[in-house]
Amino acid sequence: MSTNDIFVADANGFRAMNLDRPPAHLVRELVQNSLDESGVTRIEVLVTYHGSRQGTTVSVVDNAPQGVKDERHLFTIFLSDKEDSPVKRGRMGRGLKEIISVANKTTIRSMGIDAIQFERKQGGEWSRRTLPKYGRTEVGTEVKAFCRAWGVAAAKSINTFLKRVRTPKAIELRVAFVDETA
Repeated sequence: MSTNDIFVADANGFRAMNLDRPPAHLVRELVQNSLDESGVTRIEVLVTYHGSRQGTTVSVVDNAPQGVKDERHLFTIFLSDKEDSPVKRGRMGRGLKEIISVANKTTIRSMGIDAIQFERKQGGEWSRRTLPKYGRTEVGTEVKAFCRAWGVAAAKSINTFLKRVRTPKAIELRVAFVDETA
């Protein structure tokens, strides 16, 4: 192994490490990313349970005045544009990458970049592609992650956990749950 290979992360190894984490923890990391954005005043989370064979989709949308500035921050572990501040939790650039690693499909739209989709195919192969047709957001960032393995218990635990999150007074957090089987 050369020194150039030391910091290369194996996508499947990173995925395996995160599969043991509770879904609510992974989604909390997405919400924390939004809370850490300067100027955000509203975060909307929608948890949608599609059925026992279809899984769950989680959408996190914020209204931060700036979106993603550099798309490399979306897929490079430990790369982040967050300022080094003791009041901001995530400075390691892992939260979004963790949910991407366990989700079957994650789409990210932002005002600063064309939409990007990460998808894990049937055989475990990963793909990343830009989707200009999805457009950019007018403000902030939208992350939509679909995980086939997250059943109704996971979807409900995400919803219950996020409803207990306390945000600073200047930030409104809206959490909604939809059960498409009901």
